[in-house]
Amino acid sequence: MLNERDLELIGGVVTKAIEPVREEVKELRKDVTELQVGMKELRKDVTELQVGMKELRADVTELQVEVKELRKDVTKLQGDVVELQTGMEKLSTDVERLGRKTEKIEFIMENELRPNICKIAEGHLDLSRKLDMVRVRRSECTLMDIQISGLQLDIREIKNTLKIA
Repeated sequence: MLNERDLELIGGVVTKAIEPVREEVKELRKDVTELQVGMKELRKDVTELQVGMKELRADVTELQVEVKELRKDVTKLQGDVVELQTGMEKLSTDVERLGRKTEKIEFIMENELRPNICKIAEGHLDLSRKLDMVRVRRSECTLMDIQISGLQLDIREIKNTLKIA
């Protein structure tokens, strides 16, 4: 059997042998504590990331809704653009048609209306001259009528004088 001294020696050897293990266990405990702190921080960061992801998902959902609305608006705008293009084509066609009509009217004015207006003006001038001639002759006729009336009076006086004599 082992005596007390042997046991003390064994205890001393074991204590010396255990001392480095104790140190390592202390370091391991310290490392575990640091790991636990790190894990708490990591959990906190993960929770924050999860909250951020939820917010990001909400924002993405909101953006998707807005994109759908924008697509609807773009589709409507495309329809409006097509409608405007159709209107512009019609307007262009109308402007071309009006241009052709204007050219026809100018052609008619130059080739038909102006000569006809000149003819009418010449006819008016001729009528005006003839009217002036008629007025002159009429005034001559009026003068002759007066002279004839005077002569008729003279003839009556002569007849009356001849009857008396």
